[in-house]
Amino acid sequence: VERLRQSAEHAESLQEMHIAKHLMQLFASEARVLPVLEAFNDEFRTSSVGDKVRFLRALGPAVAPVLLRSLETLTTPGHRRVICDLIVEFGVPTPAELMHAAEGAKWFVVRDILSLAQHHPPDRISAIIGAALGHEHPKVRQHAVGMLRGYARGVADRLLVERLGDEEVEVRLAAARVAAARRSAACKVELELLLQSEGIYDREPRELRTIMASYAAIAADDAVPLLSAS
Repeated sequence: VERLRQSAEHAESLQEMHIAKHLMQLFASEARVLPVLEAFNDEFRTSSVGDKVRFLRALGPAVAPVLLRSLETLTTPGHRRVICDLIVEFGVPTPAELMHAAEGAKWFVVRDILSLAQHHPPDRISAIIGAALGHEHPKVRQHAVGMLRGYARGVADRLLVERLGDEEVEVRLAAARVAAARRSAACKVELELLLQSEGIYDREPRELRTIMASYAAIAADDAVPLLSAS
């Protein structure tokens, strides 16, 4: 495959170049590539991960759409990371393509797609993040919350306020930490309300500590009266 790729790029005659490009297209077809990707799940390891990666890399960017669709079939997180790294190497798909790939995908694939989306500027992936914040799986929501950190004040802060009330503690913790990192004024108000609410001390100690620490980071000296009374 590597020799074919070199022929497709550097052949002396147009005919040789055309034939090499045609053969490369055949090798990069989904029917040819999927068996290689399925071999990542082979418990007998008839070929090494390095061999598979070298083969896929030799096929070039044309294989990237197949790699993106294959994430659903890979059972090991490490293998999905390898494929995601290859996709990045070939060129990250457009936000619209990533959004389409995330539709109906398993939660761990959506999380991988969010990681790919982070290679785009924040203003191009706001729709992907917005959809992920409403995802049914908490690990997807948690990942999306982390992606709000780099956004300007405004909508991102309102979304963080919503996630401070998420039903899952890990998502709430992520929201509180990002709020502190952003020094979010909108979240300061919400954290004050949480600290004054009934049942606040029924929460897990680590969540209570995170809420207090985040509030202190945002409110600074103004946090002293409320935290002293807590």
